[in-house]
Amino acid sequence: MSAELGAAIYTRVSTGEQANSGTSMEAQELACLRKATDLKARVVAVFSDPGVSGGLFLTRPGIQDALRCITEGRAQVLIIYKLDRAGRDVDALRDIKRIVERAGGRLIFADGMNFENNATGRLMFTHLAGFAEYEKEVIRERTMSGSRRLAEKGVQPQRRSPYGYHIVNNADILRGLYPADSAGSYVVVEPQAVHVRRMFDLYAGGASLRDVVRYLIDNDVPTGSGRRVWWRTAVHCILTNPVYYGAASYGRVSRRAEEVRLPDGSAKHTVRKIRREADEVVRLSAPPLIDEETWRRAQGRMKSNSAGLGGNPDRRYLLTGLLHCPVCSRRMMGRGGLKPDMRQYICRRANPANEPGAPVCLLKCYGAERTEKTVIRALLQLAREPQWFDAAVAAYDQSEESETVREDPGAINAELRKIDRKEEATAGAQVQAIAASRSAAVYEKLLADIEA
Repeated sequence: MSAELGAAIYTRVSTGEQANSGTSMEAQELACLRKATDLKARVVAVFSDPGVSGGLFLTRPGIQDALRCITEGRAQVLIIYKLDRAGRDVDALRDIKRIVERAGGRLIFADGMNFENNATGRLMFTHLAGFAEYEKEVIRERTMSGSRRLAEKGVQPQRRSPYGYHIVNNADILRGLYPADSAGSYVVVEPQAVHVRRMFDLYAGGASLRDVVRYLIDNDVPTGSGRRVWWRTAVHCILTNPVYYGAASYGRVSRRAEEVRLPDGSAKHTVRKIRREADEVVRLSAPPLIDEETWRRAQGRMKSNSAGLGGNPDRRYLLTGLLHCPVCSRRMMGRGGLKPDMRQYICRRANPANEPGAPVCLLKCYGAERTEKTVIRALLQLAREPQWFDAAVAAYDQSEESETVREDPGAINAELRKIDRKEEATAGAQVQAIAASRSAAVYEKLLADIEA
């Protein structure tokens, strides 16, 4: 190893407690520094992801910055304490290794478990990455099954208390505030409960969400975290939570990572909440703050408002998700202005914030009012002459059949093998260019095109 070798260090812990204590992070960094010394490499930068799950990849800023450091040529070696610190997803781990090696760098683990860039090394890497993912899934399943067993015994395993209640936790019992057999039970917090009752009375009586928020702010009512500002989303969550009429539950929603949908703009958050079926939810009990009739009246208003008053009519976008960009084929979204006539439809890719580092679509915006009127006129014309619709369906079916005929599995596999050979040759040329101190930008562009 050359003395001029640059090294980037990456550390990660998955829990907030470890991140706050810093012990594990410091131990990882120290081991990586020792490894850099053994390699006679100069440490260029240290990147970290404190309190971030190893199942994530695209939304882990630390690992993305570390990989960028390698691909930009600022470092030639990425040092990580152990393979499971790099991640706990097979595909993500293979992507990390592939990105580093395509840039002409090396991925090195401080615990001594390293892999050669050959068939045997790739096989061992994939197997151990699979074990890291398996361990993550086992821990998750064990935690979920333990929590469900507690819920089936009538104990709420979740310790995040809804507004108006306090869920007794182990710390409360150790301090002697509650008896030992009350863990996981709901206790009414009367100073908050009085406002919960008022919220339901106002909304069930005809007030809007905005009116309820105004009541809370005008009366200087603090939120659950002690803040003085309320949002309609927070009030909506309270008014739709069945715990307030005594129907507590565990497992109403499941959480699923949506990282793969983030780059194309079809998702805005890392985690997507999915409501479970009724037979999958464990029913618990809590002291009711309102009667069931008030609850039902509030839910009836919520449903009718959702159906008939879906947002500001001046800011509605009838074709959101239905229009596709003619340049890149991505779905288009609505974008508002200060006035109703300034509404527009724009390609999601035209906003760089939705996809950092990706090329921006050059499509111009479509005026929403004109576009919607054009589509409505076309639909009315179609309704008057239904034979056009039949002809369009027949043409679509014919195109689908022709596509199916053309997609011969053998031809597809041959094309994929051809692409693999081209990718391998391009990557090799890129490495040679880097070794010869030449610009590798053209190869990066070619690899991006091959990847697409």
